[in-house]
Amino acid sequence: MDGAGKRRSRRPFPGERRWAPREPGPPAVVTMTPVGLGKKAKLAALAPLPGRVNYFIGNDPKNWRTDIPTYAAVAYKEAYQGIDLKFYGNGRQLEYDVVVGPGADPDQVQFRYAGVERLEVTPEGHLALKLPGGGELIQQKPYVYQEIAGRRVAREGRFRVQGDAARLTCGFQVVAYDHTRALIIDPVLIYSTYLGGKLL
Repeated sequence: MDGAGKRRSRRPFPGERRWAPREPGPPAVVTMTPVGLGKKAKLAALAPLPGRVNYFIGNDPKNWRTDIPTYAAVAYKEAYQGIDLKFYGNGRQLEYDVVVGPGADPDQVQFRYAGVERLEVTPEGHLALKLPGGGELIQQKPYVYQEIAGRRVAREGRFRVQGDAARLTCGFQVVAYDHTRALIIDPVLIYSTYLGGKLL
């Protein structure tokens, strides 16, 4: 999928979220994988859609799958203690939210990156993924908020690089919020050096 400028991309876990920039520079594949998912994590399909799909793989009908329902969103409930990871479509793109339940600790959430040389938090609070060959991807400073009295109240949050350079692990830090209410962390992926790209 091609794009220019700001871009939002999401994909469900478990598995890996992969970005493969096209031009300029050599090909690069970046993966982002959650660390330490809870044993109680359960997959839940949300918001059924009217369409159904079929998969006819190979010549053996035993491997074919038909009349498969589709959904607008999927969530991993209790991905971490008291925290859900929610994935949903936005047009032709995928997005994800970290939904921190009341009393849960957002410090539990960690993502490990591969295919990058290092992670840096910029002075603006963005996460810069430095790629081999000099390119970079930028995850914009996360939009953090709580729903209070029918409106979104913004909270101050930022990325936090954890461990050493070999681990390339990042989480989130939220300065102050109402711990008795749910907290939403919504990161945004944009291309910086690479203005065009392909999501795998």
